[in-house]
Amino acid sequence: MPSSPTGTVYPSAGVVVDIRDLPHPPKEKETTQILNLMKLVGRQVDVLWASGELSKNFAENSLVIITDDHDNSAG
Repeated sequence: MPSSPTGTVYPSAGVVVDIRDLPHPPKEKETTQILNLMKLVGRQVDVLWASGELSKNFAENSLVIITDDHDNSAG
């Protein structure tokens, strides 16, 4: 099973293949509660799992990053 640098074991691992901002609600429906919920959920994320299954529209903040290639410096 995949694990994080801290040793936490996760049941499944995948690769994020797309990240999109949530669409903004129309101005007449934009409330503090909706904006707070959007911040809580984060962006929309599509994940390609090790099984080959593609899952779309995960809440960014519901996933755990176990490695981040953007942290690795080349060279």
